[in-house]
Amino acid sequence: MVRPRLRHGHPLGPLPGLLVLLTPLSQLGYIPVAVVLGLQLGADLALVGLTIGVYNAAAAVATLVFGPLFDLIPARKVLPWAVAVNVAVSLTLIVVPNVAVLMAGRILTGVSTSVLMLCASILVADAHSDDPRARDRGFSNLQTFNSFGAASGLAIGALAAGLSLPWLYFSVVALYGMGILCITPALMRRMPDHSPLRSIVVTGSFGMRLRALVREAALTARSPSTLCLLLGAAGVGWIIQGGHYGVSLILADLDPSLVQRIGLAVLIPFGVFIGSSLNQLSLGRFTATELLARVYWLLPLACIAYAASVSSQLLVAQVPALVVLGVLTGMLMPLSPAVIVSWYPGIRGSAAAAESIAKAMGATLSPVLLGMLAAEWNLATALVGVAAVALVGAVATLGFVRRAAIA
Repeated sequence: MVRPRLRHGHPLGPLPGLLVLLTPLSQLGYIPVAVVLGLQLGADLALVGLTIGVYNAAAAVATLVFGPLFDLIPARKVLPWAVAVNVAVSLTLIVVPNVAVLMAGRILTGVSTSVLMLCASILVADAHSDDPRARDRGFSNLQTFNSFGAASGLAIGALAAGLSLPWLYFSVVALYGMGILCITPALMRRMPDHSPLRSIVVTGSFGMRLRALVREAALTARSPSTLCLLLGAAGVGWIIQGGHYGVSLILADLDPSLVQRIGLAVLIPFGVFIGSSLNQLSLGRFTATELLARVYWLLPLACIAYAASVSSQLLVAQVPALVVLGVLTGMLMPLSPAVIVSWYPGIRGSAAAAESIAKAMGATLSPVLLGMLAAEWNLATALVGVAAVALVGAVATLGFVRRAAIA
């Protein structure tokens, strides 16, 4: 099979990372604002959680559509439209008249950012198709930018929430999106002109390529190791989103100063940045599969520590617990896409989509159920449930740890 090459040999540089950074700005930066915005609109905690979760549900559906589509047509044809939609929605949400408009905006934002994430993953996968370790490090680099975007987004969101000015957050996201729109032509020059399946069926029609994709996807769905990997990815999505929403609930309950609010909001992203940086060192010694299986077993302990720190109501306990949770999730998040793309390089769009959907499913359910459990009992008890999810994900790693990548 002839794999797609970068157009004109342009180096990637930081461009995929800059593209990825818009996703946490749009997703995680909204979480601190959501509670304040919900109060202004008269929405309860469960409905606020739904405005967070619906973003992930929309992203999952969009990924389900565009992931396989990008194995059939060049992703570069869709990229500029996705960026434009993200900017337009952010500008619209500067003034939110009611919950219905907010829900619609979050759905469209989820769709657009899912396309951006897929495009960045395709850029990295195609650029390093012949070097698995460079590909793994490339995905970790994306996570480094992702964590920086998460820290920036949460800080901006916390600032906007502390000032009771949600429009400030949406304005910043719109401005950054305009910047990405300006560099979109440079990104498009680095994306392949054709899809991997077009290389498989050079003279075939779109229908022939679609049938080839369906056959490949059917084989993928029957693999127990793939299902275990996706279960683990869903657990990571559940835990990271639950961790962030838990911080928002803590901030809403404590009503701290603006500096404390921003400081607590960025602790998990700070840990994620450290975790993704540790990956750069660890991937020289372990494969992505080995590292994923080893680190995951530490995650249930981190979730229990998070729950205990919340129960203690001691800031000195909450700070290290949040950082450690960020470090572990920061190590895990880029590993599962790197692993699944290494297993299925010929359908890298569909493979990346499946992993993203699994994460999105976990991230969609987590804030809704966490909000319900916290309202019924308390946040510490709800976080024990998050630890149980982490344990299930750790057990799932036993189902794929020995599977090798396709050279």
